[in-house]
Amino acid sequence: SRGHLVKNYLEGNLNPEKYLAGLVDKSAYYNGFNLLLGTQDSLYYYSNREKVIRELDSGIYGLSNGLLNDPWPKVTKGINMLDSILKDEEVKIESLFTMMTDREQFPDNLLPKTGVSMEWERILAPLFVISPEYGTRVTTVILVDRDNNIRFWERGYIDRQPDNWEEVYYEIGGTDS
Repeated sequence: SRGHLVKNYLEGNLNPEKYLAGLVDKSAYYNGFNLLLGTQDSLYYYSNREKVIRELDSGIYGLSNGLLNDPWPKVTKGINMLDSILKDEEVKIESLFTMMTDREQFPDNLLPKTGVSMEWERILAPLFVISPEYGTRVTTVILVDRDNNIRFWERGYIDRQPDNWEEVYYEIGGTDS
């Protein structure tokens, strides 16, 4: 199961790059996946479709069900919205959740061609996906401040509706650098 990829990393003692290197030969046994792993000092990205381990520099990235920074309309919009939110002096959590519940529909000619029908491309096009069979279930926001304090919010959407949710919150104290 792809779910074990994260679990095994968290339970192990390998750094992200070594863990991903050990995963490359096994990744063909899984359906397509994108995996982000990191530490305080580094962040790595791997997709078993691209088969390249990449250390990511500081910056804003977008990821949907394609590859990192694929220029899908919702990815591009999400990157632009996040860039705007981060220009504020203080990051407002509600702004991040509002961004992730955006339901803008894009013109057909801008939609990616992922191999599903145009009807499904339209369903999957917004940042927040709603359909009877499939949709956004959870949105997670993780913030790490300069003192390595971690704040974690997760909203689970009831009946897949962006205005009907339950939230959990965790805070983990860090250490000054």
